[in-house]
Amino acid sequence: MLQLLNIQTTPTALVARLRMPADWRVLSAQQAEALLCQLPTLAEHACKSGGATRFGERIVGALLPHAVEHVAIDLLVRRFPGAGAISGNSVRLNNTEMQVRISRCSSVAPQAVARALRDAVQMVNDLRAPCHSSSNIP
Repeated sequence: MLQLLNIQTTPTALVARLRMPADWRVLSAQQAEALLCQLPTLAEHACKSGGATRFGERIVGALLPHAVEHVAIDLLVRRFPGAGAISGNSVRLNNTEMQVRISRCSSVAPQAVARALRDAVQMVNDLRAPCHSSSNIP
């Protein structure tokens, strides 16, 4: 399973360090479809990874922490609709670990951003289960 190693708060963002399992690094087409069924707005997220302009163009084959970044942002937008622009980025630290950074809006408490990151990790990990339910949106 994808592991959330730590979350650090900076003045402008929350930064999470994630470890990917050796046997599961990217979203399959089936997992991407399941995630889009739960959070259809993910497809429209702006995304600059791999030359894409929208995350929907890149979701199949996306590294797990990159998916976590977009899921966390989507959850924050749903939970705090008037919060303003929320952005993020993912950086590979080594072969198994990545850093995910979610920019903080002043109207969203750091604890809420941390919860969205934890919920996003859980949602991505749930995609690996043989049967996942679309009714588990936190």
